[in-house]
Amino acid sequence: MMDDMEKTFCVSTPRVYATGMSMGAMMVYTLAATQGIGQRFQAIAPTAGSNLVGFNDPPVKPMPVMDIHGTKDDVIPSNVSNGYGQGPEGSAISEDGYYYKTTTDVLKLYADANACKGNANQYVTEYDGDTDLYCWNQYGQCPGSLQVVRCSHSLGHTWPFVDSTEGREQYAKLVWAFFAQSSNVDIYSNQKQISREE
Repeated sequence: MMDDMEKTFCVSTPRVYATGMSMGAMMVYTLAATQGIGQRFQAIAPTAGSNLVGFNDPPVKPMPVMDIHGTKDDVIPSNVSNGYGQGPEGSAISEDGYYYKTTTDVLKLYADANACKGNANQYVTEYDGDTDLYCWNQYGQCPGSLQVVRCSHSLGHTWPFVDSTEGREQYAKLVWAFFAQSSNVDIYSNQKQISREE
């Protein structure tokens, strides 16, 4: 699909990102860890998703990540205290009995790949405080634009803002601001010019 899109449309290949919610977030984490596909992404922003035990693989290259989770999410809990107890490998048990790696364990793989060091510190966003949204650099400072950001909000298994047109716009702007910071290339570089016959 990505090959076809790059052949058909004018795509700035150094500025390809992925985001998704719930199983879409699980897919984003899987793509980032898949050889031949993961290398094509500049940054990812999974929302309300995690990796199942046995499938917590590191990214195929250093990659900025913004993980967004609700503190009341027990469908794919971000930690044991949000779920229904602790499962194998310190996983969080979901409402339907699945074992999910905690957000801390998932993001540690990205921090290691990105060579992050130091203590957690605040990552300021335009929407701090809205639905109790706050973000932080989970593993301190990372080289260049290779940030490992964790965001928390007070809702459940959903997007971080109220389910409305305005809430969806806020989500898009939050994630896009992260993606834009994660790009250290010119927006117009490496674009393919497409010629079409009339």
